[in-house]
Amino acid sequence: MNSNSIRATMAWVVLCILVPSLVHARSVDVNKATVSFLATGPMGMKINGVTHALRVSEDGKTLQVEVHLTSLKTGIELRDKHMRDKYLEVGKYPIAKLEVPVSSIHVPSKPSKTQGKVFLHGKTKSESFSYTVSPDGKQVHVHGELKLNMKDFGIEVPTYLGVTVKPEVTVQVDFDAKS
Repeated sequence: MNSNSIRATMAWVVLCILVPSLVHARSVDVNKATVSFLATGPMGMKINGVTHALRVSEDGKTLQVEVHLTSLKTGIELRDKHMRDKYLEVGKYPIAKLEVPVSSIHVPSKPSKTQGKVFLHGKTKSESFSYTVSPDGKQVHVHGELKLNMKDFGIEVPTYLGVTVKPEVTVQVDFDAKS
């Protein structure tokens, strides 16, 4: 696996998130993909959501990471329905993307930070995120973390029975990529 492939592969890196597909992009072979979010609220309330629906592609200059929001699950069916239908509006915005310049990714990496464009809920915003890329034989393990504010993307802050979560959400992405 060459250095450019490793860089492109690694950049998940997150979360999360929406740009038009590149005409000449090639798909990156990923496995063991997990995208999770953590939302918190009053009195220690925590809501964890998870999906394994992750797609990574690159064109030599840009790495794109797509998360299919329609498969996000929190463990409670009614909450999942509200999250997908009312707040994320997955009927209109089914995919979140992160677009990262390949040149900004370093392999192997100690914990590092870089910038990427997050496309979520019909909005685009440049966000900083942290990542690590760890080579392991013929593959690399990628971990990324991104903190988002729902309000920045026009997402209504969830409230149920008078309990409101905080607008800040932590998104984590982990996957292995093969050459």
